[in-house]
Amino acid sequence: MSAVLTPAGGRSALSPPASTPAQSWRFRYVSVVEPSYGAPVPEQPPREVLLDLVISLDSDVVAIVAPDLDIAVEEKDVGQAFVAIIGAITEWLEYLRDEAPSLAPDLASQSRYVRLLDYDPGTWFGNAFSG
Repeated sequence: MSAVLTPAGGRSALSPPASTPAQSWRFRYVSVVEPSYGAPVPEQPPREVLLDLVISLDSDVVAIVAPDLDIAVEEKDVGQAFVAIIGAITEWLEYLRDEAPSLAPDLASQSRYVRLLDYDPGTWFGNAFSG
């Protein structure tokens, strides 16, 4: 609600002051309904499993690399590349989860990222760098 102040006698608050020393005021309240909007916010994964991305823009190709998982994609535009990197990461993490392969020592730490599958793919990334 907002208050509109109008002094007795009909003068507005912006009118020059009246010559009478004592003035009484009337208050009129105007109800205004403000629109409100809500949007669901997906739960965020723990910081220690957020992935960094390196994005390279060449003349005809957009390359996105997720160095923590050693996954790279190339597409014609950024939107397609982002969809492709999410697809490639999802496929790799599902393989790690479902097959539980024996990984080489340099890849063993990648299995900790399987937890990302419990979260919305739009929340998987911490930082993006230009490559």
